[in-house]
Amino acid sequence: MNSNEEIKIQEAIDAYLNAIKTGEEKYFKRAFYDNSAVINGNENDPEKSMMSINAFSERIQTRINDGLKSQETPQNTEIQYIGTIANVRIDFKLEIGDKIHYGSDLINLVKRDDVWKISQKLYYVTETEEV
Repeated sequence: MNSNEEIKIQEAIDAYLNAIKTGEEKYFKRAFYDNSAVINGNENDPEKSMMSINAFSERIQTRINDGLKSQETPQNTEIQYIGTIANVRIDFKLEIGDKIHYGSDLINLVKRDDVWKISQKLYYVTETEEV
């Protein structure tokens, strides 16, 4: 593994985590391609399970504008890559308002012009608790 590539991949992941926390467009632009998809593995209805990055961004921004804390904390991160494609698994703790969700993100990235960005984010929540 080339540690320089892992650092560049981690930069995209850090931008993603900042996007979740702040809702700021600059972090979404840094982390995701414009045509990225976000898929909820817990949703059985295919029409409801997938959303565009724009819809996902709006959902996060609405959450933050409504005063809900939104912070994803990685519990474990695994990075794998070959050439210009990468997969990152993040086992997470996600705080949204008065709930804590535990689960995993599977994030696919592609490198273009020496910059890694997310092309697809799949997530699955395994447990939710009230705080």
